[in-house]
Amino acid sequence: MIELVNYFIELSKSIVFEELPPCITDFRREPMYRDGIKSAIGLGYNPSILKQWEQQVDTLTKVITHGDLQQSHLHEQGYVIDWDRMGMYPIGYDIACYLSKFHQLDSARDLELFLKKNFVFDTRLEWENFLFSASFFLFVHASRKGSRKKRANPDALLTDLYSALSESFLGKKATTTVEKPGFLSKEVNMENDKAVIDEYNLNRVKALLDYTKTTKQAYSAKKYPAGYHTIDILGHRLMGRRNPQVRFDQIPIDFNQKSVLDIGSNQGGMLLHISEQLRWGVGLDFEPKLVNASNLLAKLKGASHLSFYSFNLDLESLDLIPNFFPEPKPPDVVLLLAVIGWIKNWAEVIDWVAALGSVLVFEANRSSEIKQRHLAYIKEKFSRVQKVASESIDDPQRKNRQMYVCSHD
Repeated sequence: MIELVNYFIELSKSIVFEELPPCITDFRREPMYRDGIKSAIGLGYNPSILKQWEQQVDTLTKVITHGDLQQSHLHEQGYVIDWDRMGMYPIGYDIACYLSKFHQLDSARDLELFLKKNFVFDTRLEWENFLFSASFFLFVHASRKGSRKKRANPDALLTDLYSALSESFLGKKATTTVEKPGFLSKEVNMENDKAVIDEYNLNRVKALLDYTKTTKQAYSAKKYPAGYHTIDILGHRLMGRRNPQVRFDQIPIDFNQKSVLDIGSNQGGMLLHISEQLRWGVGLDFEPKLVNASNLLAKLKGASHLSFYSFNLDLESLDLIPNFFPEPKPPDVVLLLAVIGWIKNWAEVIDWVAALGSVLVFEANRSSEIKQRHLAYIKEKFSRVQKVASESIDDPQRKNRQMYVCSHD
């Protein structure tokens, strides 16, 4: 079975799929999956958290999935039969379904060791996504009544998987009680009940982030809980389309006590991620909804040295931007990440950044022709242009972006 799952994964890489209908990609329609979710909720696991995990795995790489792998579905002549549950489901679905029926794993650690022994991925991010997805689907399928009957101690596996998923997704262990989010009541002692205040603020964050996804822009990342950037806030991790840590891992700059201008900051995820290192940070975005969310996130993180402003690069004078800086000198670093492909006056923006004398971190976007034109222009304005990433590995849906560090020395 392991060889077969690996084969499906590799085969999926070699096939270019057009947009597929929900009946092929929506694993939530699968009866066994629905039964597992229903059983998990019946066992007392938090439905809102399960929903967040479900939304996250739905954003991961889709691969050819049989949906019900077992020995009886392997024909003696090597054929795989009984494809009635087939789909293009998130990576990890098939192996989790199989393990829930035919392997006596007792813990999340057992699952991790099993997967490490039998599967190999090119990047750490691909491995982490696979592990998260397989853990989630094993939790769901192992919650089913039939699967629980086969295990000596089914609750131990479920509890451990739930804890591991919580640590991975939220950054802390979650409880198995069902919680109902809502606004603070008048009876709450706001000074003493920190947990209630944190829950209230987390709901504020989620509401504003959801509001940012009502924009019609391609980068609003509507399918992701946090939108475009993954956000760590109030002890929780809200998953976004792009992971700031992965992007910063590719940038060979020490940001300690640096000042940074992020042009096209979206909901502020890049500056927020390194806020504790920065002397100050300023983010600009033309969408007020994103700026509102950014400022709330900065306030809740206690990052008073971060500021976010609404600014339209195409319509407003670039000479106004220094008025947003908290000190009378330019920033040490300017982030221009997957932005200039969306604006008309991109050359003017590059000229303006080059004149600042700051180090520019530039991520190319749009078509190959457009990216080549932008890069050629940047090389005219900066004496040193170093490619630091050949692809955007944090975004499996759109990897074809390159990142450069540009300076005048």
